[in-house]
Amino acid sequence: MFGFSMKTFVGVSACLKSFESGHRVKKSSVFTPQQIEDFITDPELNSPYWLVRKVVCLVGYYGGFRSCELKSLVFENCELDEAGYWFTFTRSKQRSLSEESTICVPRRQVDWPSCSSDSSRRAIDFDPASLLDLYFEQLQIDFGCSREELSGCFFKGCHGKNGKHFNRSNLGKNSICRVGIEVAEELLLPHPETFTGHCWRRSAGTNASNAGVNVTTLMSMMGWSCPKTAMEYVKHSRITSLKMSMYLSNVQRQNVAVPFPSTALERRQKNIFPEQSVSKASSRSKVLHEISPLLSNGSNDLDEFEASVGTQDLLLDLEKNTFEGSQDLIKHLDEDGGESGSGCGEEKIVSVVGTNVIPASKVELPSSVPDGPLATSGSASHSLSPTVDSSNSASTSHSLVPSVSSFEAVDSRLASFLQNFQNHGSMQIHFHF
Repeated sequence: MFGFSMKTFVGVSACLKSFESGHRVKKSSVFTPQQIEDFITDPELNSPYWLVRKVVCLVGYYGGFRSCELKSLVFENCELDEAGYWFTFTRSKQRSLSEESTICVPRRQVDWPSCSSDSSRRAIDFDPASLLDLYFEQLQIDFGCSREELSGCFFKGCHGKNGKHFNRSNLGKNSICRVGIEVAEELLLPHPETFTGHCWRRSAGTNASNAGVNVTTLMSMMGWSCPKTAMEYVKHSRITSLKMSMYLSNVQRQNVAVPFPSTALERRQKNIFPEQSVSKASSRSKVLHEISPLLSNGSNDLDEFEASVGTQDLLLDLEKNTFEGSQDLIKHLDEDGGESGSGCGEEKIVSVVGTNVIPASKVELPSSVPDGPLATSGSASHSLSPTVDSSNSASTSHSLVPSVSSFEAVDSRLASFLQNFQNHGSMQIHFHF
């Protein structure tokens, strides 16, 4: 195409610029709530010219309007009640079925908190809806009709800044877009040209996000169907950064490393995982199957195994089973000794079955303990049996005798220890931490 300037195709120019590396889309500047209050309550700006612009400021700010949406407002879609002025309109940029939205310019309520002032400015407790009351009163005087008879475009024009009356001309799109620039110039803000017609929408989203409004409410208020745009406002809000800093400060004040266990070992120490009694035997046999190559190869690095399966839990369970087995064995010996008082010269063989084991105090171990690999469960069919007399006193001599009972009914870990003890006469267990 020749003979045309690209400036006339604004959409095409913006699209081409977006493909440029490092390109940033220009965004309108934002008014703070204090700046909007200063403009609305300025007593010198009392002409119809500034009155209609104050109305544009309030309606655009409370509704989060785009400039085209402000232009589409009409008197027929405005209602008044004790809460304030309600505007019903249709959001732009709706590619699907258009839906109507409603916003409110509130009236001062008795339960509102009082305004707070500081050294730089004096806050004025004004009523937002009272400005629209003044606007409707001036229109009724100038047009000579009631509020119900007003129709057409909501924003009316006048004859310049010094005009005394409103006329029936409508405030155009360009005039509505320039309201933000005129407000910034009156407030002596830097770079007033950056306060475009989109400034009211960005001011509403930014100030609402800074006040703690969540993403869902922002999407409903601003008419966004995707949370991506709402997240941009929440991400840059001060309240989000403040909440994060308070969370981190509270964790630090609790004097703990982390609020939740981060490793499997820490979770087991905090008893987060419940005991699984049903699959306990199968899990233990799986553990022995996994660690047997480590023990047979003489590996000294069991840190990874300890963090994954919990060696401390295995030791505690083994110690508990040993203690219970010794108590049952002593009780059984006491009962047998009391019943057979006459047969002192007879010897009785007591076999270990189930999870019961021989007390360590009743086993005579040799002075030297040879090393030997652990035998797997079920490799032999012998059991360790102590020899005791029937006189209710345990004998210090013990013998290893064959038994028809196998180790299949015994715990897999205990079976390995007993089998190794039976084959070598002693055993040595190494635990690496």
